[in-house]
Amino acid sequence: MSAAAKSQQKPIVFVVDDDISVRESTELLIKFAGWQPATVASAEEFLSRDVDAEKAAFMADSQVPWGVQALGGEISEPAWKSKPSWYLLTTEDRMIPPPAQRLMSQRAGSTVVEVVGSHAIYVSQPNAVAALIKQAAQGAAAATAAS
Repeated sequence: MSAAAKSQQKPIVFVVDDDISVRESTELLIKFAGWQPATVASAEEFLSRDVDAEKAAFMADSQVPWGVQALGGEISEPAWKSKPSWYLLTTEDRMIPPPAQRLMSQRAGSTVVEVVGSHAIYVSQPNAVAALIKQAAQGAAAATAAS
């Protein structure tokens, strides 16, 4: 896609709410801002489409707001600048879009493993997560031994 075409793309904002009136009001505001809403019916669909319904409902119900103050944290030197890193890219993630995951992992110089799965990959496919951890541990050990 050309740079001009990319600049024409509108951001996509996912709206998750079980209350139809809140969802519709939020979508109108998003459209007014010139963005494209992508509505999902529930948090379960958004977070964990590949997890059984009961577990997904529990996960959605137990979500707490993340601390915005984390964005203001200061780091003297990110570990990814000086240490090897691995990234499990989930291709069906609706929380962190795959293109954003690719950008972050590429920026960090990570070894990337892609898995078809949702944001809740650690629940839906724990073996894939364990395999990546094992691969990272072996890679880190090899890098330490080589230095």
